[in-house]
Amino acid sequence: MLRVVVALRETAEPMTQEAVGALALGVGRLGSALTRAGRFAEAASASLRAATLLEDLVSAGHSGLRYFLAQADEDAGNALARLGEPGGAARHMRQAVGLYEDLAAEDPGHRDLLARASGALADLLADLGDLAGALEAYERAVNLYRALLDEGHTAVRTNLLGALTSAARTRDRAGDAAGSLTFTREAIGLLEQAALVDVDARPVLAGLLETAAEGLAEIGEDEHAADAALRAADVARRLSEEENATARTGRCLRLAGLARCRLGEIEEGLDLLRRAVTLLDAVDGTDVLPELGQALHMMAVMSPADDAYDAAERAVACFRRLDREAPGTWRRALVLTLVLLAHRAAENERWRVVVNAAEETIPDLLENAPDERARESLPELLDDYRTAVVRLNIPDTRLAYAEAELRRLQGTTVASAV
Repeated sequence: MLRVVVALRETAEPMTQEAVGALALGVGRLGSALTRAGRFAEAASASLRAATLLEDLVSAGHSGLRYFLAQADEDAGNALARLGEPGGAARHMRQAVGLYEDLAAEDPGHRDLLARASGALADLLADLGDLAGALEAYERAVNLYRALLDEGHTAVRTNLLGALTSAARTRDRAGDAAGSLTFTREAIGLLEQAALVDVDARPVLAGLLETAAEGLAEIGEDEHAADAALRAADVARRLSEEENATARTGRCLRLAGLARCRLGEIEEGLDLLRRAVTLLDAVDGTDVLPELGQALHMMAVMSPADDAYDAAERAVACFRRLDREAPGTWRRALVLTLVLLAHRAAENERWRVVVNAAEETIPDLLENAPDERARESLPELLDDYRTAVVRLNIPDTRLAYAEAELRRLQGTTVASAV
C-alpha cells in the first residue's frame, strides 16, 4: 500500500513543496519498511531518494524536516552497509550523526538517536580501518549512553554495553591495551549487575572477564590478570555445556595459572594449570589444543623433573598435532617445546630423546637465530646434545655444523667436545 501511495504522489503535476515533502516522507517510510523486511537493495534506493528530496527541502528553509532527513540518511547508511558498500554507508551515517547532533543540542530527547547513529558510524569506520575516527564515534556513543543511564533510562544498558565492548576492541586494535581495559572493566561492571538476575548475561560476562585477564597480562598486571581469570572461571563453570562451560573454564584457569607462575606463586600456579589441563583434556576436538599446549609447556618449565618431562612430552604432542593441521602456524611453539623436552630429558638421562629432539630442532633454530628466544635456546640445546652424543657413543650428525653456525652467529669461539 505504501508503495502505491508513493507512486500516486509522484504522478501529481505540478508538485508544490508541500507535495514534495509528503512524497519525501512517504519514500522515507518505504525505505525504513524495506530495511526491516531485509530488502536492502530496494531500501537503499528508496532511502537515498528520500534523503535527496529532504535535503533540498531543508536547504530551502524547512528545518522541521531535519529529523526525517537524518532518519533517511541513517536508513541509507544501514542498507548500504548490508550491501557491502561501507564507504557510501559511512558517508550517509556521518551526515545522520551531524543532523542528530544539531537536533540533540535543541532537544535532549534526541540523544538516544545520536548515540545509535554514532555507534553505527563507528562500526563502519572500524571496518574501513579508520580506527581514530571509530574511537571518536564509539566514545561519543558511550558518553551519551552513560548520561542516559545515569538519568534512569535503563533501556539503554544493553546499548552502552555494546558500545563499551566495541570501543575496547577498537582500542586494542589500535595498540592501546590500557585504554581497552578501561572500557572492558566498565562493561564487566554492567554485566556483573545483569548476571545477578539474568543467566543469559553470563556467557558474555565470562568472555569479557577472560578478555580483561588477557589484556592485564599483556601489560604486566599479573596480579589483576589472575583475579580476573579466576572470576571468569567462576562464571564459566556455571554455564551449560551448550555454552562450552568445560572449555571456557579450562581456558580461564590456564590464564590464572600462567599469571600466578609469573608472579612466582609456583605451587598455586601449578595447581591451577593442572585443573586447567584436566578440563581441557575432556574437550573433544582441536579447538582447545593451543591452550592445552601452553598450560603443559608452563608446567614443564615449573614442575619437578619427572613431572616436567611428562608435561613437556604432552605439550610437544599438542603442538605437533597443531603443526600438522596448520603447517607453519605452530612450528615455533613446537620447536621451543622440543628444546624444553630435550632439556628435561637430559635431566632424566633419556639421551635418545635428547638426540631426536635436538636433530629435529637445530635446523629451525639456526634458520630463526635472529629470533632472540631461538638464539638463547641454541647453546643450552647444543650442550645437552653434546652430552647425549658422548653418553650414547654415536656419531653426531648435526653438532659440528650447528656449533660452527652458532660461532658464526655469535662471533665467538665455541669448542666442540666431540
